[in-house]
Amino acid sequence: MTRSVLVLAAAALLAGCARPAPPLPSAGGLALTATPQAERPARCAALQSRVTTLRGEMKVIEDVIAGRRTSDQVAGYLSAVLFPPLALVMLTDPGAARKRELDLRQGQIDEALAEQKALACTTA
Repeated sequence: MTRSVLVLAAAALLAGCARPAPPLPSAGGLALTATPQAERPARCAALQSRVTTLRGEMKVIEDVIAGRRTSDQVAGYLSAVLFPPLALVMLTDPGAARKRELDLRQGQIDEALAEQKALACTTA
């Protein structure tokens, strides 16, 4: 009985840490091969610039999340040990908006990379 309760509690804790993956890029990239050959280098350069910008934005968000990690963990542990009902409040992740921003940017990067592949861009 005690073992099954511990297993259920561990499963609940692990499930609370999981979040879904961002959606895959749309399949609309196949129509992009109709881009005129003369426009492809400029489009490829714009896509590479966009990917670089998005990765820079993601780095800033990840640095903010990493900077708050210790304080968030301490608050979570203390609330769970000292005042368990407060742990329920901690389940509403204060960094969820940042994580959604990361997912959004990753989706935009995936779309840009799919378009680069459809255009047969060469990466430097």
